[in-house]
Amino acid sequence: MASEHNRSKELDQTESRHWLLTTDHWPLLMSLNSKIEWTDATWNPIRGCTKVRYPDDLVNQLLEGIQTMRESTTYQAILREGRITGEQKLLLRQGTKRFGEPDATAVAAIEAIQDIDRLEALGERILDPGIRDWDDLLRTP
Repeated sequence: MASEHNRSKELDQTESRHWLLTTDHWPLLMSLNSKIEWTDATWNPIRGCTKVRYPDDLVNQLLEGIQTMRESTTYQAILREGRITGEQKLLLRQGTKRFGEPDATAVAAIEAIQDIDRLEALGERILDPGIRDWDDLLRTP
């Protein structure tokens, strides 16, 4: 019975050492078997992963998923929303240079426009010398 107890104690110690090795040293162990190169930079969710350099074949696999995502209706809706917001901001900036600060009504009217073609038409219309103020610009031609 005593020898069985000693064997059990040896297994516990062996398992503990193994656990410590795998949890404390896993980055080192992983790097020995990895094709990933490590650098001194860090992960930035905006700019991407700058600490890790992936092999080209892995990068190409990851990018395939992104290409598929670009075709989704959700992604297209996000892009459309961004274009609309960008056109609205550009129109407000251009109009401010041309007519001065817009009043709250003009800002609300421009922010309410969700039709990209209408916003682009206003962007061209703002260049018309006959358009003299925000009201002229927003008046339906």
